[in-house]
Amino acid sequence: MDPIKEALGKIVDALEQEGLDYMIVGGFATSYHNRSRTTNDIDVVVQIYASGIRNFVSHFPEWADQVEMFESLFTSVGMFNLTDWSTGIRFDIMAYNDSDYNWAAFQRRQKQAFLDKEVYFCAIEDLIIGKLKWYDVSKSEKQLGDLHYLVKAPDINWNYLNDWIARLNINTHEYWEKMENVTEAAAAQQVKIYSSFPGSKRIALAASFFNFGVLGTRDWIKKNNPSFSELEVTREFVRMSYEAGEIQEWHWRHFESIIAVKIRQDWATRFRHMMKAKNMDYERVAQLAGFKNGAVVKATVARGLPHFARLMVVLWEEENQIANS
Repeated sequence: MDPIKEALGKIVDALEQEGLDYMIVGGFATSYHNRSRTTNDIDVVVQIYASGIRNFVSHFPEWADQVEMFESLFTSVGMFNLTDWSTGIRFDIMAYNDSDYNWAAFQRRQKQAFLDKEVYFCAIEDLIIGKLKWYDVSKSEKQLGDLHYLVKAPDINWNYLNDWIARLNINTHEYWEKMENVTEAAAAQQVKIYSSFPGSKRIALAASFFNFGVLGTRDWIKKNNPSFSELEVTREFVRMSYEAGEIQEWHWRHFESIIAVKIRQDWATRFRHMMKAKNMDYERVAQLAGFKNGAVVKATVARGLPHFARLMVVLWEEENQIANS
């Protein structure tokens, strides 16, 4: 599984097919520029208006019935998010607001080849400005930690940065003097190493750290729930984001309803595959599990795979894995 390849491919394809200009910001952009860290979402500023949201969301059919909610959020708070059901990765879609600064920021975005696509990142100066704004709202120490690295980049255009900080009246909170879980020497050394890499290597490193965080969490979920399918791991992954306050309740409930259906379908498909491979019919399963007859088993499976059937599937798949290893 390659979460960033799958998720980033989906969002970039949707943006390109709709002809929407965009730039990636947030944690993934931070990793691209000079601070390797994990994140489980992709933040994107998009030149889109509320009238274009319906067409954009059509590329994510599981969310099609939430278009009016997205339009309302976009109009009221300037952003909405949706979660990819297969990876559990969240896309935070933020509005591009017409202004001299935002126009300048889009003019300076950086194009980088990745996964046979052209991916656009914000410039480091605009990432710094964005994180200062977010810190002013959230007081998040994570933003200060990112800034501690970002401001050490050797190629910052300080004239541009300081000019817009003054024109936008941004409170710097003396960010260049603050430290977050890192020594000056360690930060400077990482920045020096990062800055020597070409963009292609920096984006590869950013992708590796992204996957490290996502797959590490998924492995932990799987270890604690060994019978979980990949879809059930994804459901737990997103539930953890909900409980951490990263997504709203309506978002989680909708996602949960989508993936619950897919989980039932997945288990039923795997069960039928096992039956075919072992040359079993429902009558034979009924005998093994103590059911009245095969018709009862078939009806039960149609409503959702019972525990005994899941156990049969897991044991059979483990046998196949051992036999093929």
